[in-house]
Amino acid sequence: MVGMLVFTLLALGMTSSVLQTRRLAQLNIVRNTAYTIAQGYMEQMMSIDPTDMLNAAGSGPTHPLPVPTMSVSYLTAANSTAIQTSDPLYVSPISNLTPATNVTLIPRTGTTSDVWNVKNVMIAMNDNGTPITMTEDFDLNIVQGVSSNITNGNTSISLTVPAFLIELDFQYTCPAYPAVGTQNGTLRVARTDVAGI
Repeated sequence: MVGMLVFTLLALGMTSSVLQTRRLAQLNIVRNTAYTIAQGYMEQMMSIDPTDMLNAAGSGPTHPLPVPTMSVSYLTAANSTAIQTSDPLYVSPISNLTPATNVTLIPRTGTTSDVWNVKNVMIAMNDNGTPITMTEDFDLNIVQGVSSNITNGNTSISLTVPAFLIELDFQYTCPAYPAVGTQNGTLRVARTDVAGI
């Protein structure tokens, strides 16, 4: 009798351990996917012509121009022969929530005129071949003009560099474990326009 009780407790402990490991693995897959996609957008914005970036940043909230980013996704490739598709990001602040077809923008809670660029992302595939997707939202902000002071001994020089700060906030929810709630992340990078100096 005591042996059965010990065996039952051991079996329950191992079962909960396996379930917790599976849960953590699923959350890590979703987190890595979310950060990889955000990093992909940032890498593209580091190589896009600075004029396009600054035009998007200064285009205004009512007639916004997008940052011309691209994506590769099974979700779009399954319905098209194109490997790459246009996947623009709009820069906040925006008041026009329908700037183009096939673009979904929703207001960001707690901010004035900031919006989420809503993207549908495939994170896995079922045994029957249907994709498992999640929604990831991106809020892009670009701050222009970075100035700095350089001090060398007793000499101080004020230098304004043609540069801008790119900030990409994002949020996502694990579809398998919605009770965990919405997770957030931010990537920032400063980019200089050396050719413009």
